[in-house]
This record gives sequence, structure tokens and C-alpha cells, in this order.
Amino acid sequence: MMYRCVSRLLTFLLPIVLIGLCGCSVAWKLKKADEAFKGENFIEAEERYGKLSDKYPGDLAMRYWTAVSEFKQKKYVEAMKNCQKNLDATPDHLLTMALKAEIFLEAGQVAEGQMVLESILVKHPEDVKSYLRLAQIYQKKEQADRAAAIMEDADAHGVNDPNIYAKLFQLYEQDIKDERLAYYYLKRYSETATTRVGLSDIIYDLKKREKENDALKQFYVDRKYITNARRRMTVKDYQGADALLQKVTIRDATWHRMSGLIQLLLGYPFLAQKELDTALRMSPKNAETNYLLGRAYWRLGDNDLAVQYWRQALALDPYHQRARQALEQGFPPEEMEAAPKEQQLE
Repeated sequence: MMYRCVSRLLTFLLPIVLIGLCGCSVAWKLKKADEAFKGENFIEAEERYGKLSDKYPGDLAMRYWTAVSEFKQKKYVEAMKNCQKNLDATPDHLLTMALKAEIFLEAGQVAEGQMVLESILVKHPEDVKSYLRLAQIYQKKEQADRAAAIMEDADAHGVNDPNIYAKLFQLYEQDIKDERLAYYYLKRYSETATTRVGLSDIIYDLKKREKENDALKQFYVDRKYITNARRRMTVKDYQGADALLQKVTIRDATWHRMSGLIQLLLGYPFLAQKELDTALRMSPKNAETNYLLGRAYWRLGDNDLAVQYWRQALALDPYHQRARQALEQGFPPEEMEAAPKEQQLE
């Protein structure tokens, strides 16, 4: 009787013990792989992560770290293959998408890397690192306006990150030299970086700027309306965005460009064209305004003018993907989605 009880107990416990031992073995192997990676022994790390990835092909993390180890050795082809396996299984895997972008960039394929970063921001509009990386690329190309526009997209999506505002301040202060926007983003930084060192110096700087230019306070209020309007647009509340935009006092090129886009989205291409014309007169070298003006003319049925403005957008920003797509396919990429019914005004 005692023998049978012990035998049954062992039969019950044996699988549990084996599973525990197996788990310990995997944990030990993973620990050794991590240690090799941290010690910058990427050849050993690749081998160890690779064996774990082969044993557990459904584990995205194992394959990702295998790819990172290959990337660190400049084995770009092998790293890209592992990235693609991950993305075939899970197309929106953020870490793998970011690694794929870096592989392209390190291999000198900048346009491809930028496209991957832009696709990340479509699928993961909360990812601060991708905004910063993409802006950095444009800044190196001396396209500060485009870099700033990318960072402002982060703000429009509600990414209240001090790193975003610090970068925008730097762009407007040093590269674009726009006093008002430099002030605005420095103030946004002071509001979000509550634990940062040197905050008292920043607040002193803000007060000094306000004393020297008392219009900055009103500009800050107006810009908040514009930011909140952009956030409404991201959730397709175009009427709400338009209502916020109408509260703005100082109406610059940014205001007219946004107003034009809202009118376009509401189905009023004639009004959109008027607003965008004004924006272009105020800021003729803005690629996005040229692109949107082309989109308005396309909606109005003037394809020749539309193509002219898309070409100009691409000339100002060779990496403006929507302008390139519009020229290639003959219509704006946004028009593939259901558009509101045309509401022409006399």
C-alpha cells in the first residue's frame, strides 16, 4: 500500500519537477546571453540568443535580441532577416520596427529608414524616441522646418514629454530663429519638466522674455488653442478643431495652413484653397502648405495645378512621402479613404 502511494506521488510530481528544471535551464541560458550582451561580447550573445530563438520560435524577444546582437556586429543582412521574421508574425512590434529603421540608417539607406520611422509614428503615435530620431535626421540635412513639424506632431498626439519640448525649443531658438515659438516651447518644457535641474533659471529666462516682448503671453494662449485644435483633428473632430481655431487672435501662416486643412477635411475645398494661398504667401518655402494646396486643387478638379504644387512640395522636401505618392498615383494618398461629401460654396 505504501509503495503504491509513493509511486502515485512520484508520478504526479515528476512532470512538475521536470518543468521546473526546464524553466531553470532556460532562465540560466537567458542570463548567460544577457551577460554576454552587457559585456559587449556580441558574438557569444548572438549564439546564445539564437539557440533560444530556435528553441522558442514564437518568442519575439529572443529573436529581437538575436537581431540586436547581429546589428552590433554590423551583420545587417542577418539582423534584417530576423527583424522580418518578427514583423511577419507581429507587424506592429515596436522594438523590432525601431531596430529595422536603425539597420537601414546604419547601412546608408536613409530614405528607407525614414519610411520605417514614419510608419512607426502612424502605428505608435506615442513613441517619443521615433519622433526624436526622425527629427534628428532632418536636422542633419539642415531641414529644421521639417524636423520641427515632426516634433509638433508629437504634441498634437498629446505626447507631453519634456524631451519633445526641449528639442522644439532648440530648433526654434537656434535653427529657425523664431522668438515666439522658442518662447512657447520653452514654457511647455517648464510645465512638463517639473523635476529637472535648472528649472528656476528657465523660469527666470521666460519672465525676461515676457518683459522684453509683452505679446508673447498672448501668443502662448493662441498657440495652446492651435495645439488643442490639432489634437481634436487627430480624433477627427473637425468641427471642434475649427471652433478652437476661431479663438486665436494672432493669425500667422500656421493658423492659415491649419484652417485650410480643416476646411478641406470638412469638404470645402474652395475655402481651403483660399486659406492655403494665404499661408503660402506668408511662408512660401513650406513643403506641407504646397502639398495641401495641391490636394485642394485636386479636389477642385484642377489636376495640372495640383501636380505643380506637389512637385514644389517635393522640391522643398525630397522626403515628403505623401507628395511623392500623389505624383506617382495621380491623387493624394488620403483620398483612398472615405472623404466627406463635397460642399462647394459660391
